[in-house]
Amino acid sequence: MKAISLSMSAALALLLCLPSARAADPALKFLSLHAGDKPHELSGLAFLGDTLVTVRDGKKNRAVYAVVLSPGALTLKKRIKLKKLQGFDAYERHLKKTDFPLAKVGRFDLEGIATCGASVYLVNERAREALRIENGRLDIVPVKPDQEGLWTGEPNDGLEGVAADCAGSVLYLAKEGPAPFVLVVDGKAAGAAKKKSYARAAADRNPDISDLAFVDGFLYSLERNNHTIAKIDPRTFEVVARVSFADPVRGLYKTNKPKGLAEGLAISKDRIWLAIDNGERPFSKTAKAAHGVKGNGSAIVVFARPDGF
Repeated sequence: MKAISLSMSAALALLLCLPSARAADPALKFLSLHAGDKPHELSGLAFLGDTLVTVRDGKKNRAVYAVVLSPGALTLKKRIKLKKLQGFDAYERHLKKTDFPLAKVGRFDLEGIATCGASVYLVNERAREALRIENGRLDIVPVKPDQEGLWTGEPNDGLEGVAADCAGSVLYLAKEGPAPFVLVVDGKAAGAAKKKSYARAAADRNPDISDLAFVDGFLYSLERNNHTIAKIDPRTFEVVARVSFADPVRGLYKTNKPKGLAEGLAISKDRIWLAIDNGERPFSKTAKAAHGVKGNGSAIVVFARPDGF
């Protein structure tokens, strides 16, 4: 009996050491919410110097916008007009003459933004291309192989975000779901690109990547459908940390769709900034009561950046 009792105790101890369910990701500390007066179709966030900037993913939007935040409010001001850049007309001609798949549903859709000093990187989701603005000129960033794996799914299942390792001359391009991956583009090797994936959270039933950021030597992935941000070692593509922004983003707008709405990620020394593209959906009753918002404007949500994240 003593031996049996010991075995049962050992088995019990072993069971106690095994997690019965995935531990919840640490929740970010919510600081503030800033609502626009209309749907701005925000898609991407970055800092250009000290200015928070964004792009809008409507087919007629051709600009980089400065984000102006005040208590509870959000406004946008045009910072860079793409039509005034050298090379823009040539790029428009390129889009019109290029017979790429899905072109009939649109050829221009800005979905992400990153910066290196005064240089700005964008992605055109519809054409599956990365763009660079530098010294007043717009050019296509060479990516080789340039289209591998990017034409599966629907027109909106293309490039969704971008991040830049400025010191390493590496560009990271996010391919959104349903089979997401990161395209790592080596600027020192004429745009040679490699597809990379990383381990998703066990609870992430609808994997997606809606934006990227590169800060302090780490790559950060915005997992909008899971309401989490993954911190990734770019050398190994192992996830070293993951945090949740579910409160208050989940349920912020009135929608029955399971997909998330966060489409822009920017990280500063002590803050994490999210851009929410609500697709013209109105704020929920819960959001109205908690934050005093109204209407159907897009939003910027600000969190404290945890130590070590």
